[in-house]
Amino acid sequence: MASCSLVKVQVIRGVIGVAALTAAYFASASFAPLSFLLLGIALYAMKGCPVCWIFEMCEAVDKSRKPAAENAAGKTEHPQI
Repeated sequence: MASCSLVKVQVIRGVIGVAALTAAYFASASFAPLSFLLLGIALYAMKGCPVCWIFEMCEAVDKSRKPAAENAAGKTEHPQI
């Protein structure tokens, strides 16, 4: 269950980051200081660049799949006597 929440947190951070990046792009033409503030929010939400966020998202999904794969493997194997 904890791994599932990690994926949800990553998705929420990604949505916040993409929204801030989009807003920063559209604010850059009219109000540059706001654009820089929004860019900082996006970098903070994504914990760095968007590629870093994608990498962490892949790790979170991998962590959420490992317990399910281990449980499935454990149920199909029979103990040897």
